[in-house]
Amino acid sequence: MKTWAFLLTFSLAIGTSHAKITAPKSPEAINRQLIVEPSSTYVSLGKANLIVNPLIHKKGAYVGDYQLKVLPYSFKNQKGSLVLSVPDELVRNLSRGIPVQFAGKGTNRADGKMKVIKGSATPATGERGNVRFSIITDNGEMVFNTTYHFAE
Repeated sequence: MKTWAFLLTFSLAIGTSHAKITAPKSPEAINRQLIVEPSSTYVSLGKANLIVNPLIHKKGAYVGDYQLKVLPYSFKNQKGSLVLSVPDELVRNLSRGIPVQFAGKGTNRADGKMKVIKGSATPATGERGNVRFSIITDNGEMVFNTTYHFAE
């Protein structure tokens, strides 16, 4: 396990159904934003909400900002930046319906601490899929289940 406290995992649980993978509307998925829907998970005696702002693909990585709000523990709230290493070929694979894995880092703006991010994504179509975020913290792992989609 990594020493950084932020671990992000993209994952899709398709179950027994088989989704039809369609080609993305845009011929070049790399130039599109990645939108991750807000999500939440339960923590000891509370709830954590994760908001990821639209991510832009730059030089082999998706970059953007995140907010983590922990209720009732507002002193645990964070805002920071994300850099997810996703080379162009992995973005193309994702838009073709091929699952991908990646790694990256998150940096908390308040204290400058960097955290390791790992992930995998499996699309339901060429445009969207389900997402699972796992964040390793000093108090254990938090898991967020949500969805993502590409946008122009």
